[in-house]
Amino acid sequence: MAGFTPRDRVNFDAHWHRILADTDCIVATIEADDAPLGYVSTFLQDRRREIAFWIDRAAWNRGIARAAVSAFLAQHPERPVFATVLATNAGSRAVLHASGFRAIGPVEPDELLLRLD
Repeated sequence: MAGFTPRDRVNFDAHWHRILADTDCIVATIEADDAPLGYVSTFLQDRRREIAFWIDRAAWNRGIARAAVSAFLAQHPERPVFATVLATNAGSRAVLHASGFRAIGPVEPDELLLRLD
């Protein structure tokens, strides 16, 4: 996904408080073996529906993110939905492409905008 700047605990908690208080935002926990591994969310950004996800590095390359994003999109069928991803983030791009997203152009020199119809 797009690059995230590390936050201290206070700013991290404030960020998530804003997300969870936003009625346009839906967040689902990614779990495997009854352990939380990350999240998938959808939210409005610049009047368009976007998706974001994060998964613990220990769970990479196991198909967990791909399955979670696919299931989340099936439960939330609003289209189009967009995603912003670092051009260098091959793993996230692969997850999004597997779910049907297609690149529609750069949004920053190092970020791509993808769309799912």
